[in-house]
Amino acid sequence: MLPLLLACAPNPPAATGPGLSEALAAMVDRSGPMQPVAAIPWQSSSTDPRSTRPDAPHWFANDDRGHMLAEDSAGFTIVDQPGPGMLTRIWSANPERGGTLKIYVDGQSTPVYQAPMDALLGGRAEVPAPLAEELAGGSTLHLPIPYARQIRVTLSENRGKGVYWVAQGLRWTDGRSVRSLSMGELAEQAALLTQTAERLGSPERPSPVPLSALEPGGRRTVELSEPGVITELRFAVEPAEAAQDLWLVARFDGVASVDVPLIGLVGMGSGTEPYQDWWRSALVHRGRWLATSRFPMPYRSHARIEVHNRSDSPALLGLEARTGSLPSGPLLRFTGTHRTEDLATRPRQDWTLAEWQGPGVLVADTLSITNPVESWWGGGDEKLWVDGVLHRGTGTEDYYGLAWCSNAVVHGPFGGQARNDRSVFTDKACEHSGGTAVVSRARVADLLPFARSLRFDLGVRHRDAVRIRYEATVLGYSGAL
Repeated sequence: MLPLLLACAPNPPAATGPGLSEALAAMVDRSGPMQPVAAIPWQSSSTDPRSTRPDAPHWFANDDRGHMLAEDSAGFTIVDQPGPGMLTRIWSANPERGGTLKIYVDGQSTPVYQAPMDALLGGRAEVPAPLAEELAGGSTLHLPIPYARQIRVTLSENRGKGVYWVAQGLRWTDGRSVRSLSMGELAEQAALLTQTAERLGSPERPSPVPLSALEPGGRRTVELSEPGVITELRFAVEPAEAAQDLWLVARFDGVASVDVPLIGLVGMGSGTEPYQDWWRSALVHRGRWLATSRFPMPYRSHARIEVHNRSDSPALLGLEARTGSLPSGPLLRFTGTHRTEDLATRPRQDWTLAEWQGPGVLVADTLSITNPVESWWGGGDEKLWVDGVLHRGTGTEDYYGLAWCSNAVVHGPFGGQARNDRSVFTDKACEHSGGTAVVSRARVADLLPFARSLRFDLGVRHRDAVRIRYEATVLGYSGAL
């Protein structure tokens, strides 16, 4: 482990209220997303600064490295946000070029924490994996960092052609008090950091579910007529390949809000490869597909869960719902939507994965692409319009925490790549990108709330002029329950 780099200046009096320990506890509480989040999300990134408006000539410009918010004697600023709030995520494709990362809170001139950027984001400093880890070329810090009045993050260097980076967070709007991260607190909370990391990273295997026949065009239904929350949906399908033609359709209190393929619900996108993140898991065991969804799904009086067989072949299906008590207070309706389209890569265009009405929270999404040629397909930036404000990143795979056209099949609590047909190649990955790839993102601390509207776009940026198939399942909450 690399040594912690700390200055010795004293901290000002600490603010009262929830701080790091409470933020870590919230990460492993799956009930949080169904409750409205009183926050405005913010994002900064190294995206090409010429990409300002859809009607501008450089909307699809792709010089997405090295750009900073500011540069002065203190270094290169990548975050400068007012509080109270919480930094939720920092990603980079090349953190070794950023030198030392420093975190300042509440206007202090001395950082409360500093460490080499590559060590911190790669899980080799005080923050253990998977709270910080390198995954398929991308390095990401998932540690929630609270701040009362302000947070500023700087890098000491911006070497070579520059650092790729994205930073995200939340600014609380309900007037809450926040206890800012203090100097030495990460070392003091080492045991809690380890405990949280172990909880997030512990696999939860799907459980067996009794099977019965489901004919072509048929449906299996679970009716729930007492107020409550679905805490788990468990599925079993035989043969395993039949899962690709089964769809989940759900109504909560009479409102239809879910119509998605089972494989998209659990992060697989296509195929029968195993997948595991904080919210869902799936695997094939002895020819049987087993999966679990752990998104909380509240209902005040009635829930109707159906699985439809939209194929011409019979299957064996098992379906179970586990429930808990309905909490008091305002709640949001669980929502799942699905889109698929064959898209031309010329001229450049954006593809909309989802358009939702608020209030709501984006929690997870899975993208499956089928690329007819070997050339790289994922250079298009993600563009999330949150209540009309653009949150733009640096590339499709970067949004999912990966980098450098990675062919690696990897996944963890925050998402990953469940399938890549060119995973056998270990070099020149951008020249071996044909076939199907499935990538997912699972939001934990980095939940994305919206008050009025959310539009989720991806830039379709392929090296060649071809047609490419995009398929996306987007999951979260949309509308008051």
